[in-house]
Formats: sequence, C-alpha cells, structure tokens
Amino acid sequence: MPVLLPAFQVKITNIDKKGNRGASYYVKAVSQITVNQSSEKPCDTAEVSIPTITKPMTKDENGNNLDVKIAPNDEIEISFGYIGERVELEPVFTGLISWVSPDLPLVVKAEDNFRKAKHNYVLDKYGTDSAPMWYSEIADAILRKAGLEPYIPAPKKEGDWQTTGLDLRKQTVAQAMERLSQDTEWVHFFIPGGKKVYFGPQFPFQRGYLPEDEAKPPVFLYRIGAGRVEENRKDDSLTPFFPWGNIISASNLDYQNEKPYRRVVCSLIDRRFTSKSVEKEAVLVGEECGEQDMSFTAHYEFQSSKALNEEEALRRAQERLNQLNSAQYTGSFTTFGNPKLKHSYLFRLESAERPEINSFYEAKAVTFNYSPAGGFRMTVDVRKPPDKT
Repeated sequence: MPVLLPAFQVKITNIDKKGNRGASYYVKAVSQITVNQSSEKPCDTAEVSIPTITKPMTKDENGNNLDVKIAPNDEIEISFGYIGERVELEPVFTGLISWVSPDLPLVVKAEDNFRKAKHNYVLDKYGTDSAPMWYSEIADAILRKAGLEPYIPAPKKEGDWQTTGLDLRKQTVAQAMERLSQDTEWVHFFIPGGKKVYFGPQFPFQRGYLPEDEAKPPVFLYRIGAGRVEENRKDDSLTPFFPWGNIISASNLDYQNEKPYRRVVCSLIDRRFTSKSVEKEAVLVGEECGEQDMSFTAHYEFQSSKALNEEEALRRAQERLNQLNSAQYTGSFTTFGNPKLKHSYLFRLESAERPEINSFYEAKAVTFNYSPAGGFRMTVDVRKPPDKT
C-alpha cells in the first residue's frame, strides 16, 4: 500500500481598491497553517505562517522578478490533500485577508467572504402593515447588499415568519443577520469552500438542506479504539459511508447514554405587543425520561389565529427538547486531516468496545492544522443531531 503524503496549496490574489483582481501568488513553503470552521460562527478564519526572511517574489509574463504585495482584502484560498492514489487537493477555505504581520517572518490572517458583511451597512426598514416581509426575504436582500450570494433552502417554513416593520438601519449586514437569526432561531454561515451564505434551520445536512448544485458529500466512518464493528446496517438511510481510519485521540469526548431532560416549556412573546404571550410545553415520556426541566423565552410576530401561535410555541419547545436530549457524545476528537469533511456534515462514530455509541454525529466545528513537522491533522467538535420526530 503506497504511503500518502500530505500536501497543501495556498493561493493569494491581489485585489486593488476598485475590486479588480491582479496577480496571484502561490506560497511555496509554510511553517504552520490553521483553518477554523464552525457552524456556530458565521465567519470561518485561517492563519498562515510563512518562514521567509525576504519579501515574497513572483515573476511577470516576461520572467522578471516582482515583489508580492500582500495586503488586507486580498483573496486567499487554502487547499489540502495527499499525494498519491489519484487524491486531489480540496479547498477548505476561501476568503479575504484581514491582517498581515508588519515584520518577517510573514504571518497572514484571513476571514471567509462573510467578512464583507462586517463592512457593509443596511440602510432600509423592512415590512409594513400592508406589505409584510418574510425574514428569508430580508436576509436575501441584505446579503446581496454586501455582495454575498444567499442560500436559503427553507423559505416560509420551519421558523421563518413575517414582520410588518423591522428597522435595521445603521447596522452592518453582519449585525442585521445576527438579529434575523435570533428572531427565527435559524443559523447563518458562509458555506466552507463555496460562494454562498446559508440561512436556515440548524442541522442542514440531516434536514436535506445542502445546496442543490453540489454533490451530496460522503458520510465518513471514524473508529474509536481497535477492532471492527459487525452489525447490520441495511436500515440506515445514510449508508453507504466511507471508512477513513481510527481516531488518534478521543480524550475530550464525553459519552452520555441518558436523556436528561423531561420537560421543556416555551414562552412565546409577541414581538410587537410584548404583553401578549402563549406558553406550550413538550414532555418526554417512556423509560428514557429524564428528570430535568427547563424553560425559555422566544419572540415571534403573532398571527391572528391563537391556534397558530400555540402551534409555533409547541414546535419550538419540542425542537429544544430534542436538541437537549441528543447529546450522547459531546466534546472533540483528533484524527488525520480529511479536507472533504466540513462543518455541519454528518459522520459515523463506531467502537467495538462500546457499541452503544455507534451512530451518526455532526461536525459542529472542524479545525485543520498543517505543518512540516506535525503533518496534517484535524480536530472535530462533535454533537448529535436531534432525533427526528
């Protein structure tokens, strides 16, 4: 069996003040690359350390040396992979440089393209009594103001709602999107390695909310400990999945085999008239019933029908109960770098010693680390998607 050697590619493209693309520069050597992806943060980050004692150089079309001027807002693309067996480099980060060290050796920090949302402002109010607007429509409008491409796969359902007067003036697009996420309980993030901003319900992989124009990503299998798991997987709708290897370290994983929460109460308050509210509870029954209760408050623009408002309160209570009881495995593990695993993707954990943990989990966050001395590794933050109801 051939040995696969880790490989990287860092491409930097100059962008002038008018937004025009200039020369591109490929980094030849690095001392460290770190890429942080997270479904809980709208903006992924990267840092590249370049072990140079002189300014980077490139050549023009005539072969003459040119100084490479790396500056904030230049584009950067980072790819990882392995040399051998038809393995191609996979982009894990595309974005804009946010900081360059003033001294050598060179350190470059970057944020993905959601950085544009931090530097563009919203100038409008949205929705009126006669023409209410859906939050998904507002998100589409303000993201496009920042030059970003929205990807909203579930408009007008599962938490989306209408407003008759949302004033977002004098806020950045990033601040406005945070407000929309708070009101709808949806999440938003720049899709890793792509060009779109996702705005929709949590756990997009499980719900089938991946971009339609992209191939369905594979479900990778990671093993804890030694041995193989022998089980019948014919009923698994997500199979087949692809063995990737054993986990190097799982010391930060904490397994929980009980459902600790018995009852969750949602108090839903009308966003326009805070004196109006409805309350609904979701209760877990059966042998797995836990002992803990919790309550939370959410804001929602009430409909004219009380039944619809109560239905929304119950939906949110049930969703929160499912999430609280879905932990099973929490924490993180470290393994060999796999550039095809992105945050929000599902993967499978298996253990021959503890078969009760065998299940599908979500990559809440993925941190890639590459260095000549340490090789290519990644740390995956784990969470269990809620049970489907």
